[in-house]
Amino acid sequence: MLYLSLYSKTHRQHYYELLNKVRQTGDWEAWMDFFAETVTATAIQAVETAQMILDILRGDHAKIVALGRAATSAG
Repeated sequence: MLYLSLYSKTHRQHYYELLNKVRQTGDWEAWMDFFAETVTATAIQAVETAQMILDILRGDHAKIVALGRAATSAG
């Protein structure tokens, strides 16, 4: 569910700048901060997406239940 590469693509220039700093100066801390930010932002998006899916599912379920009751009372 975590599509980390989308965040990296969206922030591609910064991502490559940080990787280059790791290569040139060994600055792993800045890259790890970026990676932690990537995981956090992606996790928040995944939770929001899952919540939207659940909301749709609940709405559809309520509609199906209502249709079943209508069919029962029509007979």
